[in-house]
Amino acid sequence: MMNILDIRSSAPRHRTKLPTLRAISGIRQIVLHHGMTRRGLGGTNYEAYCRFHTQTNNWSVGGYMYGVEPDGVIKWGYDWNMQTPHVGTATVIR
Repeated sequence: MMNILDIRSSAPRHRTKLPTLRAISGIRQIVLHHGMTRRGLGGTNYEAYCRFHTQTNNWSVGGYMYGVEPDGVIKWGYDWNMQTPHVGTATVIR
């Protein structure tokens, strides 16, 4: 059984920057991206990644829509209509 924890109301966000929103009907592709970090290091959880993105990188929201914790719990941090900045202006390779 998959355990998905909805933390959208508490996921880190920038103090003043608003996220880019889009219509869900306009989404044509998704990107799966991981931030592999050795287990046990400080800050190696979903909220820590998102705080780094918003506080250090100055992004509006964390870089990932979802995060998978070391114990297997999936955390859902942002709404699907938010464009998370984890791939920037990357070109899709087909």
